[in-house]
Amino acid sequence: MTDFRDLQIHVVYSAKETPRVAAPGAAPGLSLRLRAVALLTLVVGVAWLYATWFHAWPWAENEFMQGELLLVMAGSNAHHAPATTTQPEDGAQTPKEAPTPAPTKAQRAAATQQAQFRLGQITYGWLGLTSVIGLWMIMSGSAALIRSRGLALLGMMLTPIAIGLTIWLYYYVKREYGWYESILPHWVRPTFGGLGLGVAIAIGWVLQSWRVGLLRIGGVLVILSAGATVGGLWAALRYSGLPTEALGTAVYAKAFAVQSLYGWLLLVGTIRIR
Repeated sequence: MTDFRDLQIHVVYSAKETPRVAAPGAAPGLSLRLRAVALLTLVVGVAWLYATWFHAWPWAENEFMQGELLLVMAGSNAHHAPATTTQPEDGAQTPKEAPTPAPTKAQRAAATQQAQFRLGQITYGWLGLTSVIGLWMIMSGSAALIRSRGLALLGMMLTPIAIGLTIWLYYYVKREYGWYESILPHWVRPTFGGLGLGVAIAIGWVLQSWRVGLLRIGGVLVILSAGATVGGLWAALRYSGLPTEALGTAVYAKAFAVQSLYGWLLLVGTIRIR
């Protein structure tokens, strides 16, 4: 019978082949590509909100005020052409059609109010949707930029505080200033902007586990927002009663392409990132 008492087994380990084992309780690291996409998304989100509130909104607000003035002056009848009678080419006399009765003053006022209401819904709806998408990009960028359980706990504490402070400040401004642009203090918009950024970043820290999914959803939302912008422009001209010529197809295509560009880049950039 063979004796195995003198048999010795030597195992040689290579440092190059030894896998790295994370310390107990430590979170796995994030790839450089994911961090780059997250940082770019965070920057784009801030720029998106800045462009919305300090460039696009003043322009839209000015157009909204001019639109209301045009509605009052035109009496919401800009899209209604007056009825005309035509004569046949052979010169035969035909009975004239009864003229359309002119709308009363009360009817014109009601139509104007309805048109102003529709125009306001379109304008403020676009502003709200665009702002939410900008905050989403900031949230998704902060979720994918840093992986830390400490930040997740901090986000859980800061989120309800920041949301509660935002709600309280909203009602305070409403009570003191009625949200009238002419008397609003200069600190109102920057303060709400800072609170919005804080809420988005804190929620992003809480939702770190869904970081890639949040980025992809953000790309889809950016593309959808571009479609909403095109639809809002078309609806404002079509259904608000504004006596304004319709925009050309090239204008709508350019608006969609410019606004949706980062959405496509974000979807492509997150391909094969797990």
